Amino acid sequence: MKGIPNSTNTLTELLALMQGLKIAKDNHLMPLEISTDSIEVINFINNGHESYSFIICECRSLMQLLGDTKLSHTYREQNKVVDLLAKEGAKKQLFERTRTLQVPPMFVNEAVWADILGTTYLREVLTQNSNLIATNATIYTGNITIPLFGNDT
Repeated sequence: MKGIPNSTNTLTELLALMQGLKIAKDNHLMPLEISTDSIEVINFINNGHESYSFIICECRSLMQLLGDTKLSHTYREQNKVVDLLAKEGAKKQLFERTRTLQVPPMFVNEAVWADILGTTYLREVLTQNSNLIATNATIYTGNITIPLFGNDT
């Protein structure tokens, strides 16, 4: 990817998605499941956004070419390997070219093993009930899903 020093997180996420889709297409990686911690990117792909229309159109086109491509949300805690790689890449400013790694770099080994072992993480979030009273809630992320609230309202 080209250098993008003065961009927004959303633009960077969209460009990364587009580049990943191109790599998947070039390497015939189908079916494809994409997880992102950016709800905004998912919303933009699903609903469009005027400022990013060219990139969104390109992503949609690539997703259609790849067939049954699934785009879903994941919490940052579930995306630790990607998060660590992105942070390291940003420090080194390696945007001018795409790198394909045969093995994970040493600095992500702990996160890779946590992923392999299905480690779950606590995530504290501030929520509000229907009476607008703030409450603290904990959700678990990882390979298990625990509902935050029951179905009763």
